[in-house]
Amino acid sequence: VRCSWGRFPNGLPGSSRYVQCTNGELSPPDFTCKLQHCAAPKVANASSPSCEEGATLESGQACTPRCLHGFAAKSWGKLSCDNGTMLGSFECMPKRPCTAPQTAAIANSAMAVASGSMCQAGHEVPHGARCDPTCTPGFEPSADPICQD
Repeated sequence: VRCSWGRFPNGLPGSSRYVQCTNGELSPPDFTCKLQHCAAPKVANASSPSCEEGATLESGQACTPRCLHGFAAKSWGKLSCDNGTMLGSFECMPKRPCTAPQTAAIANSAMAVASGSMCQAGHEVPHGARCDPTCTPGFEPSADPICQD
């Protein structure tokens, strides 16, 4: 038995395009002729594996990037496997802090004494952290902003 061109037993790159018969047994025994799989890409500051879908992707399957804590994915093109070739790319960039808004720019805001900013977190709010805004007496925040990209 032979898989057609571009397809391999179980989609494994580097495997023989032929299915062997030895002593009446097919090898591999559970074969199907599939397009080649892709390995999840190796990316600096990415989790392992770097795709949420796993370390190996089927041809046609998309890759959802996974970065280490404190990093965010920046992608170029559609990340997917195409017969053994990963299409698109991504990198894991450090997440940046946010600058707290000026108290003069927001009506009824007040400076938090401890931080010297309208945010309890200070002038720079770490990525993913809440601002916990301070308002003048008699007013309360309409929202609890979070620093995000």
